[in-house]
Amino acid sequence: MPIRSLDVWATSHNKSQTLPLSVLRDTTIGIEADHYLLRLLTTSPSKEPLVTALGGFPFGLRYAVEGDIEDFQKAGIKPVFVFSGLKIVRNEKPFGVNDDGPAKRSQAWDLYDQGLASEAVEAFGAAGTLQPHEVYKYFIKILHECAVDFQVAPYSAWPQLVYLEKNGFVDSICGNSELFFFDVEKVIVHLTPGQSGSFTWLNKQRLLSDLQLTNDMFIDACMLAGSEVCRAFPPFEGSPHNAFMSSVELLKRCRNVATVVSTHPEPIQQSGYLDRYRKARAAVKHHAIFTSDGKAEPLDFTEAPSDVHEFIGQRLPEELYYYLSKGVIGPQVLDMLATGELIEIAPFDNGDSDEYKKFLENLNPLRTQALGLLAHPLHRFWHNKEINVYYWFDKNKPRKLIHKEVSVSPAEQTRKWNVRESVFKPELEKYGSSIGLAFAISSLKSDSFAAKTIAPKDEVKLLDTGDEILMNTHWRMLQLRGFIGSENHSLTPWGRALEAAISTLDPGDNLDEPVYLGIELLRLKVLKPDNFSPSLSGAPTRGTEDERTYIMLISRVASLVPISHKPIGYTGPLSRNLLGFNSFITKFTRTMRSFAEMTLVNLLMNGDADRGKRTDWTELGLGIPFIDEVSAGLGIAAKTYLDELSNETGPIPEVTRRTQKEKLPLMFAQAVDIEADVDLAFRTWDAVIAAVKSLQKENQLASEAEVFLAADKWLAGRR
Repeated sequence: MPIRSLDVWATSHNKSQTLPLSVLRDTTIGIEADHYLLRLLTTSPSKEPLVTALGGFPFGLRYAVEGDIEDFQKAGIKPVFVFSGLKIVRNEKPFGVNDDGPAKRSQAWDLYDQGLASEAVEAFGAAGTLQPHEVYKYFIKILHECAVDFQVAPYSAWPQLVYLEKNGFVDSICGNSELFFFDVEKVIVHLTPGQSGSFTWLNKQRLLSDLQLTNDMFIDACMLAGSEVCRAFPPFEGSPHNAFMSSVELLKRCRNVATVVSTHPEPIQQSGYLDRYRKARAAVKHHAIFTSDGKAEPLDFTEAPSDVHEFIGQRLPEELYYYLSKGVIGPQVLDMLATGELIEIAPFDNGDSDEYKKFLENLNPLRTQALGLLAHPLHRFWHNKEINVYYWFDKNKPRKLIHKEVSVSPAEQTRKWNVRESVFKPELEKYGSSIGLAFAISSLKSDSFAAKTIAPKDEVKLLDTGDEILMNTHWRMLQLRGFIGSENHSLTPWGRALEAAISTLDPGDNLDEPVYLGIELLRLKVLKPDNFSPSLSGAPTRGTEDERTYIMLISRVASLVPISHKPIGYTGPLSRNLLGFNSFITKFTRTMRSFAEMTLVNLLMNGDADRGKRTDWTELGLGIPFIDEVSAGLGIAAKTYLDELSNETGPIPEVTRRTQKEKLPLMFAQAVDIEADVDLAFRTWDAVIAAVKSLQKENQLASEAEVFLAADKWLAGRR
């Protein structure tokens, strides 16, 4: 977030300057990714108010980004996006700032349930949105496809942008006003691409002169006012007055922050603010950046103190920062290991169900396995580090997440995977498939091929091509998840169920990830028809109790599949109940993404692949699954369709089914082809049923299988 109230004051007092975008022609602009994404996510015309009610990514995000990139090209401007990386050491307790998002979302749902649609949409729009870091990987995917350069900083993007400008890599920088914490004179704080585009910038020297402040006093005033670096001085929190100007006036009287604090009542003096301020100041002065020769080091390396880790964080190996910078991996698991904490915030449905809270606990083995994959190649210091997990529903009682060194390491478990392209490429061509989950599991149905994937004990040749690295990453990940046996690389019962499901799919439908996620959620015992939150609106309400059970289960499977939607905000019916199930899907998708990344980084850091003169790092990061996140849209469409048919008895005539399907485009006005999407959801259901039958045959499912099979029989006459 920008420095609290500085931008408002600068604009209202004409301290900023606006010029046409043409002034920047033939230049390179370094753009803070957070700043750019926050504008898209929170301001019109790209803001989509119903993201918090539907889940998933905004439907128009790709369209907006590609449009801006095209506008930059037309204007003769080269953008370079810089992302923030790891978090710095936290100076205060988690959840120190009250989050009013859950209360606002509940109010929005109340309005929706009362039939006040327009008021509800406005309320959802005011109830928050996705945070920029939640769409990082998807954004990087778009940038890469558009051949736009990017870089991920080791920590904050701000000093990295300043470094790039000072060393001539970019001509100007665009981002939050926090950039003024660092040694920079001019910052573009607002950039509007387009035919009549413009940009607004602030000049630091002019601000200092007009305010009659030294540079140090200006930075102190900004910190007192509150920013992402340091929370506001307690008396300014919730104050109706301009926090920045109040800070300026205080500093002019007191000259420094220590005196400011000492002049206030004892509770404020004892609040720990002064210590937090000093750590934030040190973090700014000695923040880590990537240098031109690829090293991660403090801004002022020669004067950096020996205790930088106290206010930045424990230093990780240079190799990890490099992978982070190229988008090979994200910061999520690295953050857990480096900071020693994981913070679970409430999902969009507010996560009130006991089932969801239990689900989070059940994800801990997967998280500890990901931590083990990361820690294994590192110094022993990292091998048994405890992680505190803080939950929004029990803020003061962190749970311990301990990843202990195991007798057989993940690297040892997967050491037999060293499959060359010459081995799997003929099989790949035979299946007419591509690198991914579908081929990784389907290929091992053949015992003869599985035998070829077992590396001889004396095999030392490194994996070379990108396809070799990606294919072996997929196989290792599936083995660690229990779908492939470690001894002979044959499929386990769950692997055979996954293969049975995938074998029903048309490769062109790209349903392997939704089906995989569905089977994982089935194994975690959350893909079931139980109504986790009966109080939440939008559950099936028509037909018999059995029919409502079937519709609940089928619509949850449909929720795994993305809806094809025009690049515009969603309009159509909502379901808080299905949004609740979307929280399970989203959380597991993100957890699996991190797990896949750690499988890849373990392969690389253990020296199983050639890391010499590679140039395909970003392609490797984008070649592993679970980048996209799905909304509840298709689940709602399937539920709507089946609800309308639930009052019919016996086999439903084709004309009745056709009539109900033809109503769907009227209810989901911005969907591309909602009828085809519902059919796609039903084909996904077929795949899950194939897996259920396989598991039932192998005695892996008991009573759970019966409800699936009964629902399948019921659905057969309603498709």
